[in-house]
Amino acid sequence: MNCNTPPPTHHSVIELASAENIGFVVLSTLPSAKKLLNGEITEVLHFEGKYKNQENESGDAVALAFPGDVNRKLPYADVSRDLGPYVKFTIDNRERSKGKVFPVPSGYYSTTNIAIALTKVTGLRAVAAELPTDAYGDKYPQGMFELIKTHEIFVDSPDYLDTNKSIPFEFTTP
Repeated sequence: MNCNTPPPTHHSVIELASAENIGFVVLSTLPSAKKLLNGEITEVLHFEGKYKNQENESGDAVALAFPGDVNRKLPYADVSRDLGPYVKFTIDNRERSKGKVFPVPSGYYSTTNIAIALTKVTGLRAVAAELPTDAYGDKYPQGMFELIKTHEIFVDSPDYLDTNKSIPFEFTTP
């Protein structure tokens, strides 16, 4: 949680957590590809959208995009089962964990199924929709693929498997 950035004026997760004096908020974020690579690759919407959420740059909903159809299954964590031990390990081992990313996928779910689950759980309408390629801009999704290939982002690291072994818990994932 960025305590130096004031929360947005609407009721966001960050604002509510701050009002309740909650010290930690776990959310899904990605680095800004634009900042990470000094502008070498821009317009990677999946990275920039999640980065904007993290930095509170926008008080409104941020559109997130990922190449592929809405029925393609992607890795997601089971927050009720696997996430807690990771959070506890991170808090208990701050120096060892600082600056690291811990992938904790416990299953593979389609964007359509995620939207249905969000609607059911929150009561808010969530929609997964396929966009035409030109809606992504001329560098996307090509920019995403170039980013992954050139800079080895999202490549599984054995580092997180070693971290899993350090945590006294049987994870859904390796």
